[in-house]
Amino acid sequence: MRLPDGPRSQLVLIGTSQYEDNHLPNLPAVRHNIEDLKTVLTGSAGAAFPEKNCASAVDVADPGSIWPLLQGAADVAEDLLLVYYAGHGVLDQRGRLYLGLPRTAKKAYHWTSLDMSHIREVMAESGAHNRVLILDCCFSGRAYEAMGGDDPASLATGQVEISGTYTLTSTSANTPAHAPAGDRYTAFTGALLDLLERGAPDAEEFLTLDEIYRHLRRVLRSRNAPAPERKGTNNACDLALVRNPVQYSRHLPLAQRMQSAWTMVSKGIALGHSGRFVEAVDVYEQVITIYRHDPSMRAQVAEALVHKAFAFSQLGWYEEGLNLCDHVITRYFRDPSMQERVAEAMVNKASTLEQLGRFGEELDVCEQVITGYARETSMWDHVAKALANKTFALGQLERYDDAITACEQMIAKYRGSPSQQRLVAAAMVNKAFALGQLERFDEELDICDHVITNYRDNPTPELRKQVAMALVHKAAALAHLGLPGEAVDVYEQVIADYTCDLALSHPVAEARSALDLARKTGLPHPEHFRHALQPSIAEIA
Repeated sequence: MRLPDGPRSQLVLIGTSQYEDNHLPNLPAVRHNIEDLKTVLTGSAGAAFPEKNCASAVDVADPGSIWPLLQGAADVAEDLLLVYYAGHGVLDQRGRLYLGLPRTAKKAYHWTSLDMSHIREVMAESGAHNRVLILDCCFSGRAYEAMGGDDPASLATGQVEISGTYTLTSTSANTPAHAPAGDRYTAFTGALLDLLERGAPDAEEFLTLDEIYRHLRRVLRSRNAPAPERKGTNNACDLALVRNPVQYSRHLPLAQRMQSAWTMVSKGIALGHSGRFVEAVDVYEQVITIYRHDPSMRAQVAEALVHKAFAFSQLGWYEEGLNLCDHVITRYFRDPSMQERVAEAMVNKASTLEQLGRFGEELDVCEQVITGYARETSMWDHVAKALANKTFALGQLERYDDAITACEQMIAKYRGSPSQQRLVAAAMVNKAFALGQLERFDEELDICDHVITNYRDNPTPELRKQVAMALVHKAAALAHLGLPGEAVDVYEQVIADYTCDLALSHPVAEARSALDLARKTGLPHPEHFRHALQPSIAEIA
């Protein structure tokens, strides 16, 4: 088992993302496939192929421009010749496979596409010790026939004693490939890149071609995507394509290990911001798996654990999220250097308890955060979130006077902090809710107007949501004050301003319900939606 000799190897990456033929839909993900695969294969953590030895051709329409690229690589490769293609695979009337190019046209495949049998000839005649073909396209399993399934001797056209070919395809001979709309990569190459970048905890130091095949087959089947196929000869299956990042990372110098871990945590956070929490969990799990036994990486592991717990709650895996928060709190509570992670875990726990409707427990956790960390300026962000959760829990427990006091405490403490305005606005809306429950409608109206006036022009999603909530509570207060016409106007404003914002579908739906009641009864009925519209701190904090 070994890595290829980079300077004596040649890689050719071919992809077609745009097609003139209407029968062949465009595949925008292919361009990302090529760009990122080249980055990984030439990166220092992988096999470190020299960039000059890695040629790429994306959306090249003329087959005649690609053949010299393939032939040139085949002629000079001594150790490894790797050819990768992503795009549409098409079959002629005799069932022969062609790889699509931008001008590929039916009945003209021979002149407008890459003939798989010609690729066979180029690769078979190469003097490279190992030859690898990776196809991410429909019907790619047909490549086995072209690579020697019917004529084993065709693989020995070059020097027989060093021949070795490994073919890895995204589908079988009769199956279309899978390219989910909107995804950055096609399904097969996305899983391949994920493995090459993140590694496999249960694999050895190097990721061999067979290890890659087994991993991809397992992962893609679990995602209901077509399972890949493979065919290897001689010792090609034992050739490693890259180092296993999991094993490689464990042996880096401390500074590099820390940088690698923080980079992965940042990637997980970015995935979470994009709503891709399942992928974020996988990234955090990688950090935990690699570094959990490394004492010098405690901070990075704790950070990954906290963010993994948050991702669990966002996925609705509340009990798993609670267990992970408790694990962090118990494990690090007595470690002075880990108190920020402990506070963050406690706030996550409070928000998760809120989602489960366990408001008494949520209130207890919030009080622990406020009491334990209120005097530490570095913890104010977590204390602010705990205060916001506290105001919500008090309202749900119908302790409205206490809720108002807590809201006023929070508003006074953080009103002057630009970074905490989303929580100040939430406290104001929570206070408006409590005032309404106590039938102090004039005060409710005043605070709603304050939120609307001060935050209406702020584009951040959290503050837009608070303005929408304030408008609905304002309408409720107007209705109670005997101003149904003005209440209807505000409801209509909510619908007009926020209907196109999916994140605000709930306030819009409640405004529509109130308007329907108004048309039937002549008076908006605020109690229809008051409890449903109290803002959830878990969503904004």
